[in-house]
Amino acid sequence: MPSTNWNLNEIKKHYIHQDYRWSSIFDAVPCKPFEQGLDKPINPFRVICESILAQQISYKASKAVCYKFIRYFYPHLPEKREKDDPEEFPTPEQVANTEVSRLREIGFSVRKGEYAVGLAQAFVRGEITPRKLIEASDEELMEMLTNIRGIGPWTVHMLSIFMLRRVDILPPADLGVQLGLVKFWLGHELKAAKNHGHIDVSDEKQNEMINQNDDIRSAQQSVTSLDSNGAVKAVPLPKEALEIGLKESVLRERLKKRLKKGNIYLTAKECEALTANWRPYRSIGVYYMWIIKGDKE
Repeated sequence: MPSTNWNLNEIKKHYIHQDYRWSSIFDAVPCKPFEQGLDKPINPFRVICESILAQQISYKASKAVCYKFIRYFYPHLPEKREKDDPEEFPTPEQVANTEVSRLREIGFSVRKGEYAVGLAQAFVRGEITPRKLIEASDEELMEMLTNIRGIGPWTVHMLSIFMLRRVDILPPADLGVQLGLVKFWLGHELKAAKNHGHIDVSDEKQNEMINQNDDIRSAQQSVTSLDSNGAVKAVPLPKEALEIGLKESVLRERLKKRLKKGNIYLTAKECEALTANWRPYRSIGVYYMWIIKGDKE
């Protein structure tokens, strides 16, 4: 179902041409949404439904509720959830005809029960179909899905990246992306990679990344140096960022203290400016910002 009318190698070249640091990042960390599981069939109703059920609860709790939901319709499944998710999942028709009170019995709140049933009814009515999801523009997709109760812009952005694999998505309201951008442009990407649970970056490899030869530096028009903490300083900020007053000193301050208005690291306009050079492939950079922000997957 997802679109694969893109070439990841060409996308990586685009990034490396803009900023040589991406070469080391791509070598260290696979871009999972765009490298893995590309041939795996996707059930859009399942993906969207599970994203709604996962809202405002922990990953573990969401998995437990989703399994109870599946088992309600497929009682032959073991009572205890196994490691892998079951292949079974209720159809929109099954869920559309389910009373919200029944869903409450398996752990749904009233609101989430209404959201799940409403989503199923939208599929049954044909308001959402796999073809519509694929063929809609980003703007049309946002309108289509946010018309469904329980789906907001952030959820649409996540679905666009991880389900539809659209390559130019920027979720500016995501705090993880904001923090990743601040750290990336302050040159913290190597430290984040070293601390990431799935990456092994030795001190020798880190020095190799830092001490690149003059030819590469010249080709990328970049200069690296170390700050007092031993982290690599960022390459020059995009001109779009400088034009709106974003400087390294501003980013250092944001790393210490969020903006009072909205309790955010960056505004949407600032996120747009810092990722301007990534267009038209911002989804790839966004994925790495979640890693660079410092949390393990």
